Amino acid sequence: MKGGIKAWNGETAEGPPEAGMAYFSGASEFSELIFLAWALEDGFGRFYEEIKNQKEMQARDIFIQLGRAEENHKKKLLEAYEKVTGESLDTRKMAADLLDSGNGRTMEGNIPVNEALQWASGRELNEILEFAMSLEANALDLYAKMRRSTENESAKSVFADLINEEQHHLDKLADLLDGQLS
Repeated sequence: MKGGIKAWNGETAEGPPEAGMAYFSGASEFSELIFLAWALEDGFGRFYEEIKNQKEMQARDIFIQLGRAEENHKKKLLEAYEKVTGESLDTRKMAADLLDSGNGRTMEGNIPVNEALQWASGRELNEILEFAMSLEANALDLYAKMRRSTENESAKSVFADLINEEQHHLDKLADLLDGQLS
C-alpha cells in the first residue's frame, strides 16, 4: 500500500458530475446535501462502533478513532448548516427518519449497516480493512462530487474539510493494513 493511496495529493474524482450521485438524486440544495452527508456519516459511525467489538486491540483502537471522527463529521455538517441557513436541524428526527427508511441506517453505496456487519462477521481483519478503505474512498469521491455540485462557498469549504479528513482515514487504514500484510 505504500505509495498508492498514501501518495494521493489532491482531489481527482473522475467521470460525469452525476456519477455516484444516484444516492443523492434530487438533492441539490445545500440543506439536502448536508442531510444526506450526515446520514452517510451516521452509517459509517454505526459500522465502526459495532466492528470495534469484533477485532483485536490494534484494529479496535483505529475503529474507535474512526467512529469518533464520524461523529465529529456529523457535528461539522450541522454547524455548517446552521452557519449557512441560520437554522438548526433536528438530529433526533433525522435519525428517526433514517430508521424508518426501510433499510435502517446506510453507508456509502446505499449499503445497509446491518448487512455490512453481517458480511464482516468472521472475516479476517485485512478483508475488513480493505472494505473500510473502499467505503472511505467512496465517501471521499462522493464529497468531491458534492463539493462540485454546490455553488455555496460555505458548503464547498465543509466538503473540502471532509475530503481531507477522509484522506486521513484512508492513511490510517492503509498503515494498519500494511502492518497486517507485512
